Amino acid sequence: MTAEPAVEPTTEKHAASVTTGAQARTPVAAPAAALVGLLIALLVIALGLVATREMLLGANAITGPDWVVATARWVDDRQPAAWMVPVGVLAVLVGLWWVLAALKPRRRTEVKVSSAGGVWMRPADISRVAHATADSVAGTTTASAKTSRRRVTVTITATRVEAQSLRSEVADAVTERLAPLERSRSVKVKTTITSDGGGR
Repeated sequence: MTAEPAVEPTTEKHAASVTTGAQARTPVAAPAAALVGLLIALLVIALGLVATREMLLGANAITGPDWVVATARWVDDRQPAAWMVPVGVLAVLVGLWWVLAALKPRRRTEVKVSSAGGVWMRPADISRVAHATADSVAGTTTASAKTSRRRVTVTITATRVEAQSLRSEVADAVTERLAPLERSRSVKVKTTITSDGGGR
């Protein structure tokens, strides 16, 4: 069996900026409103460019059509039409989506280790720990692990005779090893038989 690698969980010091003393922010994903903020920023930049162009036109520094006046006249000449209703509804829905995006809580990107204050583990770290733990169980030929938000899936290679017992042993070992995590994950073990290459 291979020796268990040393896994260094991400601490709050590296995951986010320190706030007060030993207290640090929870590692979270970028806010959902980031896209909205980017779109608004691009819109403001575009408006600023148009305003600069209009200022240069007013100072006779450049020549060309007056976009602001032309746009105002186009809007003023519009008459009520059927297409305005769905466009208005769509605008309201987009506005509501922006508000919800701004209020939506940011998703945690890492899992806190309850037995160690200020220590967090990324999903990749959890997979490494599960992999090393499964690989250290006697009888396991090879092992791999994947981590999702609610489950750790471990795949081991073993003989047909040992597969059933190893599945239980590996599940217990990985579950015990990941017990310090604040958010527990279910452990599922899959086996690949070495004798004939079949799966179970």
